[in-house]
This record gives sequence, C-alpha cells and structure tokens, in this order.
Amino acid sequence: MLKEAAIPLNKLPGWDSSLAARADLLTQFRSLSGQMLDGSREALLKSAKETVSEPIAKEVLQLRQQVAQTLAVRRGFCCNDEPRALAADQNQIALPAEPMIHCLAVSGYRSLQHVVVPFGQLTLVTGANGSGKSNLYRSLRLLTAAARGTMVGALAQEGGLPAVMWAGPERLSRAMRQGEQPVQGGPRQQAVRLRLGFAAEPFSYAVELGYPQERQSAFALDPQLKGEWIWAGKSFHPRAVLSSSGAQPDPDQSIFQRGFDPEQQPEVMLLREQILSWRFYDSFRTDPGAPARQPRVGTRCFALSGDGADLPAAVQTILENGDGQGLQQAMDDAFPGCHLSVHNDGGLFRLHVHQPGLLRPLEAAELSDGTLRYLLLTVALFSPRLPPLLVLNEPESSLNPELLAPLARLIHAAAERTQVWVIAHAPALIQVLAEQPHCRHLQLEREQGATQVQGQTTIERGSWRWPG
Repeated sequence: MLKEAAIPLNKLPGWDSSLAARADLLTQFRSLSGQMLDGSREALLKSAKETVSEPIAKEVLQLRQQVAQTLAVRRGFCCNDEPRALAADQNQIALPAEPMIHCLAVSGYRSLQHVVVPFGQLTLVTGANGSGKSNLYRSLRLLTAAARGTMVGALAQEGGLPAVMWAGPERLSRAMRQGEQPVQGGPRQQAVRLRLGFAAEPFSYAVELGYPQERQSAFALDPQLKGEWIWAGKSFHPRAVLSSSGAQPDPDQSIFQRGFDPEQQPEVMLLREQILSWRFYDSFRTDPGAPARQPRVGTRCFALSGDGADLPAAVQTILENGDGQGLQQAMDDAFPGCHLSVHNDGGLFRLHVHQPGLLRPLEAAELSDGTLRYLLLTVALFSPRLPPLLVLNEPESSLNPELLAPLARLIHAAAERTQVWVIAHAPALIQVLAEQPHCRHLQLEREQGATQVQGQTTIERGSWRWPG
C-alpha cells in the first residue's frame, strides 16, 4: 500500500459528514498505481476523525464535488463557486474534467460477434458497405435506450431479439477463418447473450440481454435483462462494482428505472444523465415538410435537437449566448458572403439566410437540401453546450464535395471541446479528419461475417472484460 501523509478528513475543505455513507465509492474500488488500497474503506467509514492517506481523501472529496455540481445543474442553479475557491490553492482540489469514454464493447449483436472499439477525442469510423459501421452506431443508440427505459421498443423496431442476435457460430475455428472447412455450428458452450458496455471515467457500464427461461408464453422471444453493472473507473473488477442487478423479466425496468436514492447511489444518476446527454445526428430531414424548414415558437436552445426542429431558436441562442461570430464565419467559409439572422414575429422565430446579390433574405423553406443540411450540422457543432459525446452518422450525405473541407474544419473544432464520433464514407472528408493529431481512425472489415477492427491485436481486444 502506498504511504502518504495522513490528514483528518473533517479538515478537508468542503467535507460533508454525509459523504461517509458512500465513502466506498472510490476508496474501496479505485486502483492507485495498480494496487487496491486495502483498508481504506474501513478507515473512512469509522468516523470523520479518522485519518487516511491524502490522495484517497482528496479523490473522495473530488467525487462529492462532481455529484454536487451535477445535482445543482439539474436543479437549475450553479455551484461553481466552491470548486473555484478550492482550485485557488494548488494543494487543494479542482473539479474533475468531463467524463470521457475510453472504449465501446459489443458482443452478440448483428455482425458484432465480439468487438472492442477504442475511443479518442475524435473517433473516425470507416469501412466498406456492410462492414458493420451502422451496427456500431445502433449499439450506441441501444445504450441510450437502456438508460431511457425503451429497450424493448428499440429492439422491436429492429425486428426483435432473434433478428439482432449474432447469426454465426459461437466460435470460428482457425480452419474456418482460413477457409479450410465450411463455417458450421456445434454444441453451444455458453448461453445466447447480447452484451453492450462502455468503459469511461469516472463510471463504466455493461448490460446483458437474453431469452427468458419461460418458453410457454407467446412472448417467449421478448428480451430479458440478465444482468447490469456499474463500476468505478474504466477497468472492470468485481471489487469495483458500485451497483448491479440480476435477471429482470422486463428490460425496460433497468437499473436506471428502478427507484434509487441520488444521495446513496450517485453513480446511477450521474451515469444515466451522461448517457442521455449523448447527441446523435443522423439523416436530418430536408424534404419540404421537414421540421427544420418550419417557423417555430422560440425558446432558448443550447443544443440542437436530433430532428433540427428548433433550428431558428438554436441559431439565436448561439448568436446571443455562444460563439455567434464563429458561426457567422463558418457560414462565410462555406458560402462566401453569407450570414444568418433570426426574425422574431411575436415569439414565432423564422430563420433568415442572407446571401450577396439578393434583395431579401431566404427562409429555411427556400434553401436547397444540401444547404439546409450543412446549416443544421454547423449549428449542431456550434452548440453552446456540447454533449459529452457527439455522434455524426455519415454527415457528408447530400453535401456538395466543396463543402466537405469546411465541414471537416468544423468537426475538428468541435472535437477540441468534446468527444466526437464520426462515421464517414467520403474520401475527401476522411482524409482531412484522419490527418488531425487527436483523431483515432478505425477501419472496419468483415471476416467470415463478423466485424473486425482492422489491425487490432488480441491484447487490445482483451483490454475489455465482461462482468458476470
């Protein structure tokens, strides 16, 4: 065990005795230099007068501040003053950085037999048609469905559990991979399971789905939750588990939907809020009836909705509360001489696009499909409050090739502020993004029907460990 100077817990700035109830949140389960800190939990739980090593105490207090700030933001007020005051002294604690996802793991879902996908600040996913890019995207959406409590509906829209399960053999032998013998199944060694999970800081999550044991019902093919786990840190260890649940007949009653006390289980609330804050932008509608083409009653909008219905309000919010100058420069970069404004007609917002040579501005209903789509992507990337994860699925669709370079610059700038995950086909966009220093370029391929990350080693795939 590491030996550090011991300090009284109740002397730490911002110490709250209620923290002792969840003091094991990090101390029992977090690793320091790869070694579990034996005895630290007991030391914290005895009383506030007990002393523990300074790094452990600071880490516990750091988590308390993170929970307090998240609760405060959700309740509509800010508690930044305390972290700011603490950070004034270099020996005290600053607020933790935004949660960062390290990898996504999927097993038994469509072509994703066993896949571990590492994440970077900017993750670029490419590959031929049918290589599994859309399946990765869908797996992320399924994780949000688990947090929202709509897993059954999400799977039903994909054809039900039988349609989404891996259709190949349980194991592919070397001879099968090399084409020396036909691909064929055999006696199963393990139960049929669909597993989804991700590793992140400060908390990671995994969920396991399967068929119900009761086969007499007409709903015998409905998915059943076989287990859920939330653990501290990115590496799973049984001692790192903070919250877990066993088999549940209703997958929509996940650990996030069953009643929990935010003070006693802050990790559940924080993780749910983190997952639900992910933003997915995929195939904006640009037809004449598209939501983005219609005027809307304006309310302040710090992040564009998935369908772009609040586009005028989102633009006005950026102009008033975000980087309005940057937004106008981005429009001028793509469409020289062009700028945006929003007309407020008694609370009804109309987007106006001003172009050189025209005597009046154009409204959203008059824009071409490509122009409107590029505008929607630009506004999404300039949101004053970017989510912890921004997912763009084939953003180049319907865009003129000349717009791909400006789009790549916008994506790169957004990746400086948050994690961005991009699925792309266009070589021009891929080339520019792949050249960025913080870009992690993942090329997918299919081997005997199973999606693989090109060039990934066995050690890299083994970095993820499934619970259970």
